[in-house]
Amino acid sequence: MKVVQVWEYRERGVETLLDVISIGPLLIKTTTIIYILAGVLGYGAILYRLRREPSLRKHIAEIISSAAILALFTWKFSYALFNPLKVWENPASLLYFSGGDAGVWLGGLAAAVYMAVQIRKRQLPARDVLEAVFLSVVAAWGVGHLLLGLFEQREWLYYASQVGLSIILFLFVAAHSPQMKKWVAAFGIVGLIVWGFLDNGGTSLLPAQESAQGERKVGLNQGELAPDFELRTLDNTPIRLSELRGQKVIVNLWATWCPPCRAEMPDMQEFYEQEKENGVTILGVNLIETEQGPESVDAFLKEYGITFPVVLDQGKHISQQYQAISIPTSYVIDTEGVVQYKMIGPLTKEMMEKMIAAID
Repeated sequence: MKVVQVWEYRERGVETLLDVISIGPLLIKTTTIIYILAGVLGYGAILYRLRREPSLRKHIAEIISSAAILALFTWKFSYALFNPLKVWENPASLLYFSGGDAGVWLGGLAAAVYMAVQIRKRQLPARDVLEAVFLSVVAAWGVGHLLLGLFEQREWLYYASQVGLSIILFLFVAAHSPQMKKWVAAFGIVGLIVWGFLDNGGTSLLPAQESAQGERKVGLNQGELAPDFELRTLDNTPIRLSELRGQKVIVNLWATWCPPCRAEMPDMQEFYEQEKENGVTILGVNLIETEQGPESVDAFLKEYGITFPVVLDQGKHISQQYQAISIPTSYVIDTEGVVQYKMIGPLTKEMMEKMIAAID
């Protein structure tokens, strides 16, 4: 088992350096472990809150755990609902993709409906159940952001504000006396004022950012100049990465035998057709040394109707230089040739749209 550093895209538009635990061919993102741990601790907060009401505790624990599983499955498999043709053509895509933002909302709705039905069926006090759910979510949110902040050691102001907000909300709802609620509310107002002062530039809890002036370092980290290379297409046409300056480029390292690579190709082609006139391109880098031959790559491109440029990595030099420890691996490079994002795993059209839109 080893730990590998990668860049992971966040829904809130921030790219951050995190670790990936590699167990053979299996990659487990540290964020996944943190989210699971936060959820478990949030669930534990419910059990602790209801420790003196064993009967209610049992019902609420069963309802919330079942609702969470339902929400997770709905989010994951709603991809088939939103992309039926893609799933029909490639059922394995369900293994690699989820319903995205829409799936999160659908999963939340499914969980809410399930809980409402169970509350009524079991004749439970709705207020107590909703309070327990709220406290669980708030606890998980606070713990998750605390762990992420400690692990990343950056963006302290953001993480401190999320943890502080979680503490205030938890204490306010859990407080039994009006006097206690007033003290918590007052503390929250003071915290909000302090946060507003810091956020407006009175000071900063964020680490100093590297100056953009001067010559950029060549490397694969965010903000570094992507290593240049020149490879040839199937028809022997040379393509140099630096010649694509002025465009936003997604460099995608892949192979025909790779199931998640096959799963992402329809989305890549759809995204390319949508954005190719907007200064955005995709450069596919095929790991030809792992293929049966150029013929299999050509057949694959024709089968999937791929029209974006694909070059062949003869000798595995570029896949090694770009640290393709698992494929597909993709880099998003801005118009100046600077690395902005790295993703290990298949990309959806929605993910590509968000990453490209986040680049100035």
